[in-house]
Amino acid sequence: MDEFIGSKIPLGVNSNELKGFDLRINKLGSIDTDLILLDAVKYLLSDQTKSGQQYKQNWNIGWGENLEAYLESKQEIDLIPKYITKNRTFRIKGEFYSSPNPLFEVDLARLIILDTLSRYMNGSNTVVDIGSGSCHYTLWLAKKFGNKTFFALDWVNPSLQIAGHLARDFSVDIRPEKFDMFEPRFIDFRSKNKLALSIGALEQLGTDFEKILTWFKDLEFETIVNIEPIVEFYDENILYDFIAKEYVIKRNWLNGYFAKIKQLSEIGEVEILEKRRVFGSKFHETYNILVWKYTK
Repeated sequence: MDEFIGSKIPLGVNSNELKGFDLRINKLGSIDTDLILLDAVKYLLSDQTKSGQQYKQNWNIGWGENLEAYLESKQEIDLIPKYITKNRTFRIKGEFYSSPNPLFEVDLARLIILDTLSRYMNGSNTVVDIGSGSCHYTLWLAKKFGNKTFFALDWVNPSLQIAGHLARDFSVDIRPEKFDMFEPRFIDFRSKNKLALSIGALEQLGTDFEKILTWFKDLEFETIVNIEPIVEFYDENILYDFIAKEYVIKRNWLNGYFAKIKQLSEIGEVEILEKRRVFGSKFHETYNILVWKYTK
């Protein structure tokens, strides 16, 4: 029987915002759960390409496919990455679910991102989307917050081309900027009141995150909102969490980032405003929330 996701994850948005979103879920039984965990173990024992700087060409190809599809159709749906639409199994509150909605992940993620930004935007008039990729979240947010300027930062040209087309096609204030998270450069955002946002982007840094932390500080962001896989949120004494943690490590995704921010908070250099597990796909949780800021 279908269940509404709101019973599992509180959604701090009004009822009008929920219209048009299909948030039905179905809890998977013990047999399906065992098969998922077995599949995860097999993956962990296999040889896989790790993320990092060497993965740049893959992103160039991937966002190039989205660019080509969008230019042909001019439909927002063609901005959604293919790896997202393939996800049909989801991790929520220690259990596995499926959904009859093929865009369930996008629908739920959009509402969670909207809820988070609505609470932390404060006086920020500029949002800097780091690793904007196919820009499907950037566009959706730019339309929701029509009075804000959105900078779309990415390291490959197809992403920047997408951002440029969207700005013109939808008359929204999206400004593309070439940016490499591994070697962050100064960008004049022409605003002191700005928020940094990353959605499944910083994960590519693995353990190489010190430069981006310095960049956040040097550019004096009011608030940093990271929606990322955070390995420190998992309890490795629970199989469900252990699998997710080892998966993130196997992929060479973000590791040690939260531990560093927590260390900085203990000496008063940063303030952690929110940390929360939310949901993810089959093997791990992409959409965990970490909101923080520098205090000095």
